Amino acid sequence: MSIEQLLDLTMELPLTEREILLDVLTKRNAEEKRNEIAQYYEYAKNEFIQGNLKSQPLPDIINELEKELD
Repeated sequence: MSIEQLLDLTMELPLTEREILLDVLTKRNAEEKRNEIAQYYEYAKNEFIQGNLKSQPLPDIINELEKELD
């Protein structure tokens, strides 16, 4: 099923059911994002503990990120 088909099908639902669906999807997306952040935190923490990452001053990190954007 394509996204367009799914949207068309969703629009056939009554407004209150669409609002409930939107609320459920929003909450599930937020939960998935929290889980991704938690997984990345654990990965970064383990990398730091193993000595693969080093602590850096914030200005150095910002400069490095700015260079990557250029």
